[in-house]
Amino acid sequence: MQLNKALYGCLKSVIIWYDTYITTLKDMGFKINPYDLCVANKMIEGTMCVIAWYVDDNKISHKNPKVVDDIIAAIEKRQGKMTVCRGKKHVFVNRCNNITNYF
Repeated sequence: MQLNKALYGCLKSVIIWYDTYITTLKDMGFKINPYDLCVANKMIEGTMCVIAWYVDDNKISHKNPKVVDDIIAAIEKRQGKMTVCRGKKHVFVNRCNNITNYF
């Protein structure tokens, strides 16, 4: 059997997703941070824009909310629709909430 898309949960799927995502960001002019490969930076309107991600959760920071809107739209055009939260409080779903004290 051959898959047409990456299968969620497989190591190779993670690598494919990461490569696709950073290609999207690089095509938008972002530079991947050499010290943290899940952070991308770009100067926009004279101010640093930072995108940081963990698995499939992203944080996009810029002082102009319109810039953030434009970045979200550009990423969604290539990667598909995202759920967007704005404000000072955010809830990240713990996918392993039934596993505790393993570390």
